[in-house]
Amino acid sequence: MSCVRHCMNLTCQRMVTVPLSTLKMAGCTGVVTALQVPAGEVWPTALIEERKALIEAAGLTWSVVESVPVHESVKLGSEPMRSHCVANYQETLRRLGACGVDVVAYNFMPVVDWTRTDLEFPWADGSKALAFDALDFAAFDV
Repeated sequence: MSCVRHCMNLTCQRMVTVPLSTLKMAGCTGVVTALQVPAGEVWPTALIEERKALIEAAGLTWSVVESVPVHESVKLGSEPMRSHCVANYQETLRRLGACGVDVVAYNFMPVVDWTRTDLEFPWADGSKALAFDALDFAAFDV
């Protein structure tokens, strides 16, 4: 079994994508990804099936979704929208499970869904990673 069970088809702010065929050549057996559906809306089964078929056509699996975005009304407890969005979230989870995507990486960040202040933080070995700096984020909040 490959030591790399899941790799992510990354799309960063520069819109650079890693083709599924490249992930397969690198030894990945699966992809962790998500759909671009607005927070609070139910993910259509047809879109889930379409993404899964695309991944499987490349010889990979999709059993983990990166995140189903949580609507701000849920985070803030704002009714009546909160209950509606919770029901939609639950339905999305049921649909993902029915399609064989049975793991969801839960992401409940307030304010913005994905917060990093540096997308290419340099490490001593020359590699790059994501990073967060509270001072940079404070400047973002101004």
